[in-house]
Amino acid sequence: MGIRVLDALKPALNKTGSLLYKPFNFTNYLKLGFVAWICALNIGGVGNRFGNIGRSAPDNWLVGFWEKCNDLFYGEGGFVENLAAIAGVEVSTVWLIAGISAIVIVLLIGIAVLLFWLKSRFNFIWLYDLVGHRYDIGEPWKEFKTEGNSLFGGLLLLNVAIYAVYTVFLVAALALGVGWLKQGALLGGSPGWTPGAVAAVVLICIGVVLAWVLMIYTLYVTCFCAPLMFYRRSRFVEAWHEVNALLGRNFWGFVRCGLLIAGLWCGVAFALVALYVCTCCIACCLMMLPFCGAVILLPCYVFFRYYTLEILSQAMQPEEQC
Repeated sequence: MGIRVLDALKPALNKTGSLLYKPFNFTNYLKLGFVAWICALNIGGVGNRFGNIGRSAPDNWLVGFWEKCNDLFYGEGGFVENLAAIAGVEVSTVWLIAGISAIVIVLLIGIAVLLFWLKSRFNFIWLYDLVGHRYDIGEPWKEFKTEGNSLFGGLLLLNVAIYAVYTVFLVAALALGVGWLKQGALLGGSPGWTPGAVAAVVLICIGVVLAWVLMIYTLYVTCFCAPLMFYRRSRFVEAWHEVNALLGRNFWGFVRCGLLIAGLWCGVAFALVALYVCTCCIACCLMMLPFCGAVILLPCYVFFRYYTLEILSQAMQPEEQC
């Protein structure tokens, strides 16, 4: 019969109420909130934290720009020496900043990988508690160790492959951009829309579209691989192949599902904004606290997880049912 996105709403809502409020136990509620908090950790992306940089720059910020580009690319020394001269620092300072930056980047990547592993392991704790109406952490942590590590390794390799594709587009666009800057440095002004500049813009546009597509695909794989691995006690590769087969058979059904989930989350966002206004931003301060926000949004997290499990069940043939 295919995926019926609206039919999955009522069962998911009933299961959410049964798990959280029949009966209500505050200790169990906090346990589920902690698991949801780990599973909902946002490891990638920095949002718009740097959105204000450069907004207060003077209107004549281009004064001397092309001269500095000329000094950087065509100066008497090498690139690093020219960069140090423009910045007014010693060459050793440039290398020191580069070394510290590299160390910080490696540490951040290490922390992100550790959190990613923790999130992968807690995905099975989340499923264990929701499917079985339990409130345990230690038992599923041990029981689904193999599946959790397999999910982590598979998703890590998938993300590395996706970031490798991003890197190819980024390096190509940067190379074209540097060529454009070199032309401007020789001319003493903007070279205009050269073929290299047009190619760089095209690459950036393709990269942005591809990034969105791959991001949605990664979310889809992350959402539906874990339940299949949980039910079948399988490894990531087997679940990934099955998820891709389900996507091929029910593509538009999953698209409708994604659009509905996005719309429902928009409704949650509007409700939160109204709550922030009504509480004079007190609720906003609470939402920003680690773990507290996950506890407040726990009914939403539980509902959407039950909803995706209902959608997965609809997408599968009777003989494929878990």
